[in-house]
Amino acid sequence: MFKFNVDGITADEFMRDVFETKPFVFKNFLPDGFYGKADLNAALTQSMTSELPFTIGMHGRTVRPEEYASQVYNGIKQTKQPRTNPEKVERLLQAGANLKIQRFSGVCPKVSSVVNEVASWFQFVTSANGYFSYGMQRGLPVHWDSHDVMAVQLVGSKHWKIYEPRMLLPLKAHRGQVGEPPDLKSPELELDLQAGDALYLPRGWWHDVTPVKGLKSLHISIGLHPPEVSDFLAWVLQSQTSLHVDFRKSIPLTAQALDTSTLSDVLSKAMSDPKLLRLFLGQYNEGKLHRAYFDILDEA
Repeated sequence: MFKFNVDGITADEFMRDVFETKPFVFKNFLPDGFYGKADLNAALTQSMTSELPFTIGMHGRTVRPEEYASQVYNGIKQTKQPRTNPEKVERLLQAGANLKIQRFSGVCPKVSSVVNEVASWFQFVTSANGYFSYGMQRGLPVHWDSHDVMAVQLVGSKHWKIYEPRMLLPLKAHRGQVGEPPDLKSPELELDLQAGDALYLPRGWWHDVTPVKGLKSLHISIGLHPPEVSDFLAWVLQSQTSLHVDFRKSIPLTAQALDTSTLSDVLSKAMSDPKLLRLFLGQYNEGKLHRAYFDILDEA
């Protein structure tokens, strides 16, 4: 296993000074030559033959599967199944298409190792998508995400324009509320992310990502999913309020007002109970994949 380069900053310092506050660039995050042509070809081949979903975009539209895959009869399962034609995919990419591979770590061991190390450093649940193109067009329009992102450039480079959020720390429930886009002429930060570099981007920050024309480019977008205060509140409501009779009472249709004094007191005590917080975080930690690879060694 490799260790990525964080240029001297500790996880505690990052959480105190950077997390949820501002973008941060990790130069030379990966070792030199970490990801090569053989890794790329193997990962793309595996993504074409696996059950993991991928999508191809071309000039703002999603390419129909019929343009790069066909239904082939499987004699073992006695049914027709889609089979991707890599040559057709390559022609689409050469013509300017972009490829999005969801859960990319599932088809690429090296990507899995990167995602696993990032998850260990942050101590968060993570997800990862891959974005590949021949450097002709952006994969997504200017947008923001409802989760923090670690973008790691594996091949080639991409040009990033980053804009301040219009809403601080949006939640998943805000995902469909795009809001007013930023002034695209005035980015807060503009940079080229080179192979081996990484960029941390807090949720809500708008970004415009374009590959360098004519160059093959692959980056992974690692979503960081820490527990949020709203998650804890929802958990408390679900797990604790049924224990108190005042929460189980009905609301008369003739009621002019609802006496919430007892309810507020119960919730306040529950939210400030360190034992409940530890229990909630323990359940969150159970959902983390602490290691996503085997490490079977020969006996000494």
